[in-house]
Amino acid sequence: MKQDQQIVYTNNEIKIKNTYVMLTKSKIGSGSFGEIYNGYNINTNEKLAFKLELSSSKSRQLAQEYKILKALQGYSKK
Repeated sequence: MKQDQQIVYTNNEIKIKNTYVMLTKSKIGSGSFGEIYNGYNINTNEKLAFKLELSSSKSRQLAQEYKILKALQGYSKK
């Protein structure tokens, strides 16, 4: 087990800030811009998806996707 101050790595999962767990053996998919894994919130058991992007990627997409998702959070259909 490898441990960081906020991240704990095991064979099957990565625990983040003792709140989130990414299941490293449960890949949902992958594409040109990254890989997506299943996970969950430890406190609420809410299912989550984690998207990873290589830091060496020439086309960085996660920051742009984050901005779009934040903008859409306040949007509701009428």
